[in-house]
Amino acid sequence: MRGLLLLAMEDFCESYIGVGSWAEVVALSGVSMPSELTPEQDYPDSDWHALFEAVSRLAQKPVTVLQEAFGHHISVGLLEMAINMRVVPEEWTTFDVLEHLESILVTVFRWNWPDAVHPDLRTLRISHGELALVYLSQRRLCHMIRGIVTGLSQFFAEPVEIHEPVCQLQGALLCRFAILSDDPELRRYIDIQREFDVIRQRKDPLTLFNQFKGVPMAASATVVGCNSDQVMVWVARDHLIAMKLEGCTFVSVLHLPVGLYAEVDKVDVQKGVAVLKQVRLADGYLGRRRSPRVMPPEPIKAQLEIEGRSFPARISNLSLGGASLILAPNSTIDHQMLFHTVALAFSLPLQWLEIGDTVELGPQDIHLSGNLLYIDQQPKILKTRVIFAGVAEYEQTLLQHYLQERYQEVLPELQRFAATP
Repeated sequence: MRGLLLLAMEDFCESYIGVGSWAEVVALSGVSMPSELTPEQDYPDSDWHALFEAVSRLAQKPVTVLQEAFGHHISVGLLEMAINMRVVPEEWTTFDVLEHLESILVTVFRWNWPDAVHPDLRTLRISHGELALVYLSQRRLCHMIRGIVTGLSQFFAEPVEIHEPVCQLQGALLCRFAILSDDPELRRYIDIQREFDVIRQRKDPLTLFNQFKGVPMAASATVVGCNSDQVMVWVARDHLIAMKLEGCTFVSVLHLPVGLYAEVDKVDVQKGVAVLKQVRLADGYLGRRRSPRVMPPEPIKAQLEIEGRSFPARISNLSLGGASLILAPNSTIDHQMLFHTVALAFSLPLQWLEIGDTVELGPQDIHLSGNLLYIDQQPKILKTRVIFAGVAEYEQTLLQHYLQERYQEVLPELQRFAATP
């Protein structure tokens, strides 16, 4: 352990416990401490732990609590050191510093202590106000890391929430922190200039998600340019039409594990470009659904059976994994039936189906089982969703064919729109 941290511990004791307390701590610890500590000198880790145990006995508080307070105590000094070394720009705030914490530590340690081994800290900026941090060290000073984070957030007047679902002190191989801004708006904020400059520089593709007549569509897009308010993208013409009609799009970005939502400001079909604005975090993660939901042209009549009772229903959208249903408001279905096993029967409106050497024409009856996921009682209707369980190969083939058939039905219309000057 470097002498610099022991000097910081001395200062911490004098301010946290009281003037003259450092001498008591050293005596209580049994550590043979030199009259003057050298910042660059390396001291045994055992001295560090013995001193903290002594501080704990003197302050009558757990070591973990004191290590967190110590981390808070040194956070601003470490930040000022990094700023003076021009490792941290003055305009950065809490999440900017945390995002670059690993590179900051590497630079600081190499400059001051070339032979020192810096702690293994890895960070991932999930959004403007959310960050994941992983800490791995035999010293297991995760509470000090927590204190440094809270100290930084207090310095920048940006309160944060810290969650540590995995911890070395609980037997894990590493510590994993989830750090979130205390401001809900900041969690959803997207720094358009920053995020899309990264995409443009890396030449990463975007994936845009839209619907046309209830049929989900995805298209690859390229960032042409961006400023603090807008993003211009190149995208296929037929998808531009879907974006124009919806007035919005959902965006998947390679370097962000969360989905984005954007309003469509302008569309130029002839040039193949769109301008996006009001980019923000989507409600939920893109890709959470295993398969896209397709809306039929008209709701499909169905029969829902629960505990021997049958209820007429209409399917408003359908996927390989489930179906959303609309029932009469007086249907005797309540929340006690959630996650109960149910049966759903309906006639899938196919035009034709080819299986092996056989071609079948017209609608096909289908019988599926599953569970109720939610119940939404509204004044005029009752909505629920059935999650399918154990779909047989034949029924899965029917559903896949129907979803593809719906896409082929709407695609020519979309292409006609795109070809119209």
